[in-house]
Amino acid sequence: MYYPRSFLKFILLGFLLVSLPLIYALAELILSLDRLQSQAQQAVTQAAEAGRASRQFYEHSVTLERIVRQYLILDDAALLEDYGRIRQEFGQAGKALSQLPLEPAQATALAALTASEVRLAERLSGDGLRIVVDEAVTHPAGVDEARARDRLAAVRRTDPVYLLVNL
Repeated sequence: MYYPRSFLKFILLGFLLVSLPLIYALAELILSLDRLQSQAQQAVTQAAEAGRASRQFYEHSVTLERIVRQYLILDDAALLEDYGRIRQEFGQAGKALSQLPLEPAQATALAALTASEVRLAERLSGDGLRIVVDEAVTHPAGVDEARARDRLAAVRRTDPVYLLVNL
């Protein structure tokens, strides 16, 4: 009666050999799902970070534009201090965006915006912005209005700062 026991072991061994690839496939599936879950979590985190950084970048660019416009009208030195503070925050937001995985077109656009802001800051530090605005604001009675309008129109056509602010 030894034969049925051997046959039973043979059948169990056959089932075990058939189930080994299935067990391996199940283990590989569990590992793949775990990797996929961690990649999805990382993608969601990066998307949230990109959304936050781009929102801050946009808010800072709008604030910089508003400060430049106010400075052009009011010529208040305190606005330049505000501009410097917001400019640092703008730079930090730009660095945060540049550290994210961006497509080449997005990276190019980010670099162009940052370069435009640097040119604007250079123009603000010089005397280039005080052309017509100083005359019209500080000496309104002594300025020929037609001449001031002509100079302002010329500045608007050629000044890169004006063109940058009015994009």
